[in-house]
Amino acid sequence: MDKVASIQQKVFASVAGFPSEQDRGLYWYVHNGAHWQCGSGYGCDRRSFFAHQVMFMVRGQGAGAYQGRPWQAGPRTAVLLDLARPHSYWADAQDPWEMYWVRFDGPGVAPLFEALLRANGSPVFPDIPGMRMRAEFEALFKLLKTLPPGYDAWVWHRLTGILALIVESLRSRGSEPDPELERAPSGIASALQFLRNRHRETLALEDLA
Repeated sequence: MDKVASIQQKVFASVAGFPSEQDRGLYWYVHNGAHWQCGSGYGCDRRSFFAHQVMFMVRGQGAGAYQGRPWQAGPRTAVLLDLARPHSYWADAQDPWEMYWVRFDGPGVAPLFEALLRANGSPVFPDIPGMRMRAEFEALFKLLKTLPPGYDAWVWHRLTGILALIVESLRSRGSEPDPELERAPSGIASALQFLRNRHRETLALEDLA
């Protein structure tokens, strides 16, 4: 039986996505996400859930398991989970996480997560550039709160930016993503490469397309 302890001390931001059927076929789309300070005892133990999840730990400590394999995560780490697989995570009782997290899906997300998790050998990706990752999450949450014209494509852009930073951390540690990542469907691999090369630029919607 699944166990969830939804104890949070402070919620800084919370968002939800409401994609159309067209968006679900074209873009990566958000189910929900948040930036919060976890309370002591926050966590979950699930056999299966919906969506794919990225958690970025700003500070604090915690641990979990993914498909029966234990992991630990501290500051400046990202955790990737295919929530359809057995998973659990719990914030440390004395030093709980402050984290950003987002659950999302879309074309190519499942094989991309599979390739990254296989290449890394763990759901925990260390040495994430903290300021850049926080900026990506803040920009994503602003889009989901304001819904400007063309926001669905820009949500996809920000989600891809989050994954691009995780790919960068993998490469900087001398690990190469699985070759299947470079053959990911729906142009995902080429989009990641585009953002790795130009993530510091201001991109127009036409560039993204």
